[in-house]
Amino acid sequence: TGLQGHRSLSCDPQVTTGGRNLRCSCCCAPDAQALTCVGMTDPKYDCEVLVVGAGPVGLATALSLVSQGVDVRIVDDMPMRHATPRASAIHARTLELLAPFGVSDRIAAYAQPIRDILFFDERGGEVFHRKLRAVDSQYPAQQNLQQWQAEWIIAEQLQSRGVSVQAATRFTGLV
Repeated sequence: TGLQGHRSLSCDPQVTTGGRNLRCSCCCAPDAQALTCVGMTDPKYDCEVLVVGAGPVGLATALSLVSQGVDVRIVDDMPMRHATPRASAIHARTLELLAPFGVSDRIAAYAQPIRDILFFDERGGEVFHRKLRAVDSQYPAQQNLQQWQAEWIIAEQLQSRGVSVQAATRFTGLV
């Protein structure tokens, strides 16, 4: 995709992890930097689980694994974290699942409860209205929170546990 400074993870095809080799190749501009791992035995790059993608699911997965003592490495092809609107709601059950990892209360502190859902037509007339019911949870059923805010909070928690996202690194396949 031609991202400046994009790196690619490349592991020695002779080294296996769980019966599989990890291999990535640089797929960007000719001047892209390549990060080459000399197999999964190099302590600088060694990990038990490689998480590909630093969105909310990848970050939450990594946080769950780290909390269980698993050595995790996270790669993402984006050169930096985004701060643009994407998803804008978080559900009570999601916060309950994240609670054991120490991020739910911080996320809930930034979020605003959603009590009603309204849709309007192009003239401003209401076409749909739904009042959200309470759920059996310490958190509101839905809360308004931009996806990037939740990602930042989870990434900060990972950082405090010594795990950071390796940005501008694209995973291209298993060998």
